[in-house]
Amino acid sequence: MRGVAQGAEARNEWKPVRPRATAVLEALTTDDGEVATTTGGDTVSGAGGPPTLSVGMSKVFYMRNGDMFEGSVQAISDDGVVTLETSDGVLYIPAGQFLKETARVTKNTGTQYRGEILSEDAVGFALRTNYGEIVVSKTDIQSMSRYLGEKQIARREERRRFFQGDETLTHLFLDPTAFGLEERTFYVTGISLGFGFTNNFMLMSRMFDSVNGDINLGPQFTLLKRRRGSSEIAVAIGGRLYTTHDMRQEYSRYGHFIDYNGAKVDDLDRDDRMRDVEEHLVDASKRANEEVFGEVYSVMSWRGGLRDGRGKWGLHLGAKTNSLAWQERPALKAGSEWRSFKPYRVWLALDYDMSKRVKFLTEIFADNGWRWRNFETVVDDYFADDTPGVLDFTEGTYRPVDIDLGFLIAPTDTLRIGAHFQDPYITFYWKFAQF
Repeated sequence: MRGVAQGAEARNEWKPVRPRATAVLEALTTDDGEVATTTGGDTVSGAGGPPTLSVGMSKVFYMRNGDMFEGSVQAISDDGVVTLETSDGVLYIPAGQFLKETARVTKNTGTQYRGEILSEDAVGFALRTNYGEIVVSKTDIQSMSRYLGEKQIARREERRRFFQGDETLTHLFLDPTAFGLEERTFYVTGISLGFGFTNNFMLMSRMFDSVNGDINLGPQFTLLKRRRGSSEIAVAIGGRLYTTHDMRQEYSRYGHFIDYNGAKVDDLDRDDRMRDVEEHLVDASKRANEEVFGEVYSVMSWRGGLRDGRGKWGLHLGAKTNSLAWQERPALKAGSEWRSFKPYRVWLALDYDMSKRVKFLTEIFADNGWRWRNFETVVDDYFADDTPGVLDFTEGTYRPVDIDLGFLIAPTDTLRIGAHFQDPYITFYWKFAQF
């Protein structure tokens, strides 16, 4: 079809749309006071009358000359000119050029509706019937027919799919992005699970830590989200609070900040027992080192369409610290002392759609508590120690700056499997959208 333009994404929160521009009616009315119709039998609506147009409407719009544009209405001027934003640019179209689109819907329950389509996205659409406005989820539809005037149009209805070449990443490797879970979306990995309560708030928890007694919660709040065409930018803050955390894990991560008899612990011979941070603690028992522990972070993310229109790519910049920045260090034995430090992690990450079901991921980060571990050590940590399912980070070689890269594959609409070259090497998760 001529003039097809793929448009801006629709609104995430569905609300019935009500017209607020009387100029639209005037623009679609002839000098004789009659509603304009198209030639060739394509009337503006099967029931007569002009199409409803209002700011915020987002769907595929059909024109009298046969063109169609997917986008959202940004403004309607007093003289009836509609500002329509699409992914290819902003169009200014006289309201009289729009055709009215109606639909007949049969739900899985047998309920039937007929009316004008006001707005639509991948999840559902708003429909104005003779008796009021309704919102219908596409997952509830058994069959649907669309009409321009009395003429039926062929258009395949597709329920929302989890992955369409522009998968929204909530995390990239171990680090969060500013794009949180959508409302009522459930997320589970081999380490954690989460739920999107709203489009701007999600809550996650490392489930195996909680099972092992260290109950934790990780909220994330989206402070800013702006979308223009196919580009989107977001800013978020978040953190994680552990109620009964084994701080020996954290002391081991930052063990290179301990001096022993004037030498750095990491510089000691590998077979020297004093390389073990617990050997320096006055009280190395688990009970004595269980404390409340927290992390806080901020992250900014951007994503936009590729030049050829096939998929998207994104950039993510974030920074994180933890409560060791203000908590008192544990007492050390004679001959050992802490050097001053403030924990930090800063990262810059990129994701790129190689195909509909394959993403390329890479990240560079600076972390004064990062320890590189080989694959065998990570597997033993996850499965073999006394805290299965928990990555303890108690061993490894200190690397203040490092890089990672890998791939994310979508074998199904809900499952993601990834592989990369840093701890934890293999990632997988499921994401279920509950409409």
